[in-house]
Amino acid sequence: MRDGRSVSPTMTLDLPLSEHTLLTDVVIGGLDVETQYSVSVAAYDGTAQGRPSMPRVPIVVALSDTELALSWQQGESQGSSPVLHFLVAYIRPEMESEWTIIHEPVESNSMVLKGLIPQTNYQFIIRSVNQHGVSHPSPVNPPTRTLGPGEGGSGDQDLFTDDAGFGVDSDYDVFIDEADSEDGLLLYCGENEYGRGDFTSLTLVRRKLHYRFNCGTGAGQIISDSSIVIGQWHTVTLFRDGVNGWLRLDNDTPVSGRSLGHYSKITFRTPLFVGGAPSVYWLMKAVGTNHGFRGCVQRLSINGRHTELRPWPQGHALSGANIGECSTSVCDKVVCEHSGMCYPTRADSYICLCPLGYTGVHCEHSFVLSLPRFSESVQSYASAPWPQHIHYYLSFMEFHITFKPTNQDGTLIYSHDEHSRDFLSIVLVGGAVEFHFDCGSGAGIIRSEQPVSMNMWHDLRVSRTAKSGLLQVDSQRPVEGSAEVKYSQRMCDHH
Repeated sequence: MRDGRSVSPTMTLDLPLSEHTLLTDVVIGGLDVETQYSVSVAAYDGTAQGRPSMPRVPIVVALSDTELALSWQQGESQGSSPVLHFLVAYIRPEMESEWTIIHEPVESNSMVLKGLIPQTNYQFIIRSVNQHGVSHPSPVNPPTRTLGPGEGGSGDQDLFTDDAGFGVDSDYDVFIDEADSEDGLLLYCGENEYGRGDFTSLTLVRRKLHYRFNCGTGAGQIISDSSIVIGQWHTVTLFRDGVNGWLRLDNDTPVSGRSLGHYSKITFRTPLFVGGAPSVYWLMKAVGTNHGFRGCVQRLSINGRHTELRPWPQGHALSGANIGECSTSVCDKVVCEHSGMCYPTRADSYICLCPLGYTGVHCEHSFVLSLPRFSESVQSYASAPWPQHIHYYLSFMEFHITFKPTNQDGTLIYSHDEHSRDFLSIVLVGGAVEFHFDCGSGAGIIRSEQPVSMNMWHDLRVSRTAKSGLLQVDSQRPVEGSAEVKYSQRMCDHH
């Protein structure tokens, strides 16, 4: 009874529909005569029946030529019961039209796929599974390409971070280090310099790597299974997506973990400290050590972008303290013949810069130069005098160059005057030819309309008359331009 009236029992009728159903009829029988009924219609998807919502679009990062790191987040609802695991499927859009299902269930929110094809695009979809069924597939990620084969002092240093002061969803760090000690802080960045609140860190504790991160509700810690070898080079890969993360030492299987709580973003307000931190003594409780790292860091990349550790403007370092040079002893026992010069290219490798007419690892081979080939090494160049006195080139000059590039970026010609700002250069930028010149009051830049083809010969004509310049590549339409007006003559001391 309700308000003195009889209430009939409620009946629910489920009517399965498909995406092709436009109209449908339902007949309800067995009703009582002269009785009032109310009918309501509602539509719902599989989630209302207990199945989970579809996961969000997966994030995919290339680790090597045969490996991809894959992570994702659960959708809006787990359904009527907790998610048990996830199902992953992939497709190579350039090679096939059918999805391949990975039959092994994945219980975490991330995985590393191995045995893939180098230089191949992959796309993924994820499905959530609970005891009531399987969700709809997640959105498809943009194609992610595997890499090509072969790609891939004590003190502290501050690096500028683009994400300072903002919540960061994910990060991907790769670097190589050679340790001289069993303990030390390798990386730290956080809400403050004392480890209170949000932070992320990588430390060496008793020769094992500890990756910790705190999104604000409790730190997660991931420890490498293997120990480093003192004095040897190692590669470390870190990955975090929300509260989930993993760590990989060299070619070991990644170790995964998660931070506490439900917050999924880290607020970074400090610079990224490498090799230590100004307040490292106070970081013991948060990161697990109060010592700076002793050893060498050879390479650091963040979210796929290489970070140069040299001081600004050559690199990204803002400041530092008590940092030495790891490559100083590389050339100590190297002899470059015929007055060649040894130049360290990495902390464990070098190149001999050979004078004209000599080549080889140690400049041991002589040859007759007729058609110069530039190798894009640290210092690959040739210097030649101007054919006439430099005063002939004050107001007019013309270049005719025949060249065959093998790289889309590089310098063809450069000359400057050490007593003024005058200079000229002809360079390749992304395959396009650019003519830069400055008469002392501002540079002019003329760029070809179309890029040149690699490994093919090209004919280039460049001329300058006073402040005006002209550039023509092969049969392309000539391009004109001018420098800022003040001076129209230039000097050419160095060439």
